[in-house]
Amino acid sequence: MPMPQRDTSTRKITNLLNIVKTSIKNIKDGFAPGLPQPKPQAIPTMSPQPAPSGTSGSDLDLFGIRCIYKSKPDGRVVTNPDIRFFTRRYRSGKANDPTVECTLDPKTPITNQECTAIIKMNGMIHPDTIDWKMRGGRHSSDNGGKDGTCYSLEIMSDGSQGKYLEVERPHPSMHSCTKFCKPLFKLPDISNAKFGWKGIVINSADNKSVHIESWVNLTPDDQSKWQKYIDVIDIGQLPQGLILQCMGPRATIRIDGMKGHPEFTNVSMREITL
Repeated sequence: MPMPQRDTSTRKITNLLNIVKTSIKNIKDGFAPGLPQPKPQAIPTMSPQPAPSGTSGSDLDLFGIRCIYKSKPDGRVVTNPDIRFFTRRYRSGKANDPTVECTLDPKTPITNQECTAIIKMNGMIHPDTIDWKMRGGRHSSDNGGKDGTCYSLEIMSDGSQGKYLEVERPHPSMHSCTKFCKPLFKLPDISNAKFGWKGIVINSADNKSVHIESWVNLTPDDQSKWQKYIDVIDIGQLPQGLILQCMGPRATIRIDGMKGHPEFTNVSMREITL
């Protein structure tokens, strides 16, 4: 039996109303039926960048080596060492030694200085000191030995602690300072090691005393591993000490009695400030 026309019209209207309601709900829910939905996009983030080395305000020098003291504004930096290998003939008459001197020479003195080197040792004939000779000049007896006057910061190649600071005044007279400071940690044998070494001399603000520090890094590829080896303030108590002004412009690493030639990299002298 055919359905009455009125019932058919009512059903069509009801269906249309349901479609409209569904569409309104979909719009409120944020999507339209039958359309592909975009995938959520990740918001890009910036990774933190390392601070550039060798720039003003950085705690690294131009080689990427940690600075202990800040550089003096517009201060000088010297990075061109003169390295000489030769045979040393001692006045005392002891046996000749193969030796090396690695010298930084700014030509005019830098009073407050932080001197740095990475050294690769290649064996020793006998244990000996490795020296940073600082605030000196030509290492000789010229000018009555005055030019050779310097603070001599030392580490022993075999890790012993017999010497770690001397004053050379006048050259070649060495005056031990072992009574006035002690190493802050024990070194291993470094006769075949690669290590970083710093010598620091800086006057107090009133220019009446000299702060002397030595720092060692036994794993020089990691700049967090620098350790202070000695720390002493010279107020005149050191024998023949209190070198308030440079006797010459040079700073020299000296090694006697080595078997193979040591290798020097990242050598520098920076003018520093408190």
